[in-house]
Amino acid sequence: MIALDSSSLIAYLSGSKGGDVDAVEFALRQKQAVLPPVVLSELLSDPKLPPATAEAFKGMDHDVPLLTRDADFRSFGHAGLKLLPF
Repeated sequence: MIALDSSSLIAYLSGSKGGDVDAVEFALRQKQAVLPPVVLSELLSDPKLPPATAEAFKGMDHDVPLLTRDADFRSFGHAGLKLLPF
């Protein structure tokens, strides 16, 4: 598994070139890419993100819940983020 940062993923989506972009493409093709919650939040907050891309990102978590003390993540429940109660 490879956690992708928004900077490399944005470069990939915009058609940029580079070693990191190649690695993003490889991870996506091999279904080895994961997006940390912060990266996913940053990407989904972009109003220019195509709806189809947003839907693809929303389906990447495989319903894996997040355990956190950070109440800031509670506001992402509307985007489908599942939080573990504690």
